[in-house]
Amino acid sequence: VPLHPKKEKRRGFNQSKIIAEEVSKFTNLKVENLLEKKRETKSQTELDIKERLENVKDSFGLFRRILNSEIPEHILLVDDIWTTGATMKECCKVLKEAGVKKVWGFTLARTP
Repeated sequence: VPLHPKKEKRRGFNQSKIIAEEVSKFTNLKVENLLEKKRETKSQTELDIKERLENVKDSFGLFRRILNSEIPEHILLVDDIWTTGATMKECCKVLKEAGVKKVWGFTLARTP
């Protein structure tokens, strides 16, 4: 799951990408950026489920260089945390519309 470029620049890394790279070491799956964050959104942390769904609606798209490439049939989509599933659901919608047949979600969460 991508971050908006401004947020990733501020943070200096994308935690989901780091997790995907670690998962890749054990699964031999290729890590690819298939999605991009098209617009900045509010942080999901302080929103209720309805606000979260609206916040991420239409905020993801296919990564520009993927538009004319072959889309994989099966994808393991990695995100750092799952609270309501709003982000994962929105990303899955975009991938399915692009022709992906099966999307598995993988999340890693750490509670205080």
